[in-house]
Amino acid sequence: MFPNIAEFKDQNNLPLSTLLTSETTLVCFLRHNGCVMTRKALAYLQLQHPWLEQQSCKLILIHMDSQTKGQALFKRYNLETASAISDPTGKLYEAVGFKQRGLLQNFGLPVLIQAIKAVLEGHKGGLPKGQVLRMQGFVLFKKGELLKRYEYKHAGDQLDIPAFLTRYTNSQIE
Repeated sequence: MFPNIAEFKDQNNLPLSTLLTSETTLVCFLRHNGCVMTRKALAYLQLQHPWLEQQSCKLILIHMDSQTKGQALFKRYNLETASAISDPTGKLYEAVGFKQRGLLQNFGLPVLIQAIKAVLEGHKGGLPKGQVLRMQGFVLFKKGELLKRYEYKHAGDQLDIPAFLTRYTNSQIE
């Protein structure tokens, strides 16, 4: 599915091909690291990460910044133990169909409403870095096989991770 995934390695130098062989793997493709919606998504992942670990589900974060800057951001959300892979060219995003989108999906009214809520919740954006029109999403794998992908409808969208995993892996929420 992914073109030459051996070239993509996490912060511990483990290749993506190896990481995907886990029983269950949830791969989160993030928007650019300066996006306030990315920061909100990371806060949500921070809350879900312990549950994912209880479900024996590996979390992989794909981002468009350098590995060093990505790790610094993920550390702020206690996600430094999750595997993180830098993809500044967007090759992995393209491989799973997460394309760059138009202005409405990135800056339309639903996104502005969610962005204002995110700021009021204390999430702060940073400088745009990477492909700012790239849409975020999740891809669920089981033993290296793709089960399901979820692409955000707009930048302010959010996936219910427990419901998604339960529906597509037959996991039971504890």
